[in-house]
Amino acid sequence: MSAGRRGQQTVFETQARQVLVSMKAPIPRRVRTGTLSPVPPWSNFPSFISVDAPCRTAYHGQETANEAMMQEDLNAKYSGVTQIFTDGSKLSSGSTAASLFVPSLAQEVGWKLNPAHTVLGAELFGIHQALTFANKHPALHNKDIVILSDSQSALHLLKNIWNPNYCHIVYDIQKLVSLRQQVSKVCFQWVRGHCSIRGNEAADRAAVLSNENNKTVWTYLCYDESIKQLYNSRLRLGHVGVAAHLHRFQLLESPLCQCGQVETVEHFLLNCDNYSAQHHPLKRLFQCLGLQFNLKNVLGGGDSSPRVQLCIIRVLAQFLSTVGRLEDL
Repeated sequence: MSAGRRGQQTVFETQARQVLVSMKAPIPRRVRTGTLSPVPPWSNFPSFISVDAPCRTAYHGQETANEAMMQEDLNAKYSGVTQIFTDGSKLSSGSTAASLFVPSLAQEVGWKLNPAHTVLGAELFGIHQALTFANKHPALHNKDIVILSDSQSALHLLKNIWNPNYCHIVYDIQKLVSLRQQVSKVCFQWVRGHCSIRGNEAADRAAVLSNENNKTVWTYLCYDESIKQLYNSRLRLGHVGVAAHLHRFQLLESPLCQCGQVETVEHFLLNCDNYSAQHHPLKRLFQCLGLQFNLKNVLGGGDSSPRVQLCIIRVLAQFLSTVGRLEDL
C-alpha cells in the first residue's frame, strides 16, 4: 500500500520505510493475510452440525402433521435442549434483515441490516446473534442449545474449517461455539423452510417485520459481500478511491498515479505499470476465456455467463487484495 492517501502509517512503518529508501531497497507491499479457523483440524466440530431433515417429510397442506412430526423428532433427538430458530430475509427492494426466535422464552428478536448483505450473510448473522443472545441471557447462559436454521448453505459453511466463503463471520461463529462448549452443549440443525413449522415461521415473520425498522444495526460486511458491493456498484460507477476521482472532489491535490499517469479505474485495473506483475493472472484468465482484456469485460459488462463472471470476480478480488487496495477503494 502506498504512503499518504492509502491510510495513516505507524511510527514503525515510517521509520522502516526511511531505512529501506536509504538502502535503495524495494518497499514491500501490504497484502491480505490468511485468516485461520479457531477450530483445530483434529476437532469433531462438524459432527454436531446436521444438514439433514430432523423429521419425516409431510406434503404442503399438511401443516399440522409437519409441526407434530417435527416436534416429535426434535424432542427425541434433542431431549432437554433449548431450541433457537434463526432466519435471514432479503426483500425484492434489497432490504435485508435477520432474526431469532426462542420458543421456551416466547421471545423474537430481529435486526435490519445493511442492504449490501446477501441473504446468506443475513442467515449467518442470525446464527451469530443466536449464540450471542444465548451467552448473555441469564435463562440460557448454561443451557444446552440447538440452533435451527432453514439455510443448508449457512450450515455447510460452519462445517468448513478450511478457508470457507464468508470466513470472517464463520470463524467468529466457530469461536463462539468453541467457547460455549466449555460450559454447555451446542448443536446446529437444518429444518425445512416454509412448511408451517411454528418456530421457523415465527423466525421468518420476525425477519420480514425487521425490514420495517427505521434504522439498521451496525455490522461489518463479510469479505465476499464487500467484494460484491465494490464490483457491482463502486467500480462500475467510478466512485472509488482512485486519484482521478478523489482529485475531482478536492480530496487529493493531483489526479496522477505514482507511475505518472492519470489514475482512473481503467488505468488502475488494466494499465498501471506499478501493477503489471499483478495484472498477469487477470490477463491469463481472459486469454483462457477467449475474452478481450478491457474494462467492460473486467467489470461484467460483456455477454459472459454468470459462471464466467463469478470466475472473473474471484480473480479480480485476488488482484485487489494482492495490491493492497481493498481498504482505500
